[in-house]
Amino acid sequence: MVRSRGTLQLHSYVTEPMQYVRVFLAGDAAHIVTPAGGKGMNLALQDADELVAGLLDHYGRGDDQRLGAYTTTRLPQAWRAVEFSHWMLDLLLARPAEGRFREGLRDARLARLMEGKTFARHFAATYVGRGLDAS
Repeated sequence: MVRSRGTLQLHSYVTEPMQYVRVFLAGDAAHIVTPAGGKGMNLALQDADELVAGLLDHYGRGDDQRLGAYTTTRLPQAWRAVEFSHWMLDLLLARPAEGRFREGLRDARLARLMEGKTFARHFAATYVGRGLDAS
């Protein structure tokens, strides 16, 4: 049995704008989110839902307003999902080898999550996707 160890490089990106004339990007073509927050597929489905609604407006009523606002509508949600995912990585992956400061930040964040009911509710809502619109 061969065993190997390695480090997985986690990265994110967001394409701006998410549309150009009649080309619309959705899902991984528009943004990649690290798996830490579990947001990638949900974000892609939300993109598709918005794009379908815009296409239905366009072809059903000749209304291009929703398609024209696709980037404006989806981009803030993509950035919030990426930010949450990176926050989760910082929370989960702080190691003593990175210094006592980062370890202390992790411990304080975990304590706030465990003890602060308001913060815990906000975290839970954000984690399941209901808090991504909150500031």
